[in-house]
Parts: sequence; structure tokens; C-alpha cells
Amino acid sequence: MASCLPCTLFMVAQGYPPTSVHLGRGESWAPLCQPYNPGGEAENNALAVIRDLNNSWRAKCPEWLTLGVQILDGAHIADDHRAARDALRSYLANNGSDKTVAATLVLDAVTVHERESVRIGRTLN
Repeated sequence: MASCLPCTLFMVAQGYPPTSVHLGRGESWAPLCQPYNPGGEAENNALAVIRDLNNSWRAKCPEWLTLGVQILDGAHIADDHRAARDALRSYLANNGSDKTVAATLVLDAVTVHERESVRIGRTLN
């Protein structure tokens, strides 16, 4: 089974990339919020594990967004997306000390109700 893009990013941040990725929809994805153990009790350290997994993902988000902005140079981005790229670059530069900014931007981006493949296609030349 293929992993959606947001799940893939979470898995990669943990060092466990999926075997395949689909570019369908990921708008219902969110970082872990509580232990999932149907019919059982959560272990004592479950909340600490969730915190660490989420922090790993959060720490990778600025790297991925910065890399994405670099890749989207003049030859690889649609003309009508340049202003958004430049605004993202500026926003990341001005707010880089806040470790939650990039992760929040990723979460905001996946709430757009459209297939990732369509959204990527609009951005690339």
C-alpha cells in the first residue's frame, strides 16, 4: 500500500520511508496526537514517544521547505507561482527562529482539498 505525501514526510523524518508514495490526497493527515491502542492501555512512555516522533517531523519541515524553495528556480516553476515561492522564502527567512513555523506551513498546505499530483502540476513548468 502506498503512503500519502504527508505520511511519507512523517515516516522519512523517523528514518522509515515507505516502499511507495502516492500523490493522492492528504488533507486529513495530522501529526500524532494520542496513543492508538484499541482495546488496550497506553504504555507509560507512549506520550513521550509521540512527542519525540512529532518533534522529529517538525525538525525536518524547515529542511524540506527550504530545499523546495531552492529547487523551484526560474526554470522549474510556473510564472504565476513565483510570487508565492518568493513570499515563502521570505517568510521562512524572517521566522526561522520559531521551530513551529515550517511545520505549520506544511499542515496548512495539506488542507487544500485537491490531489497532490494536481497541485504539483500547477506549480511546475
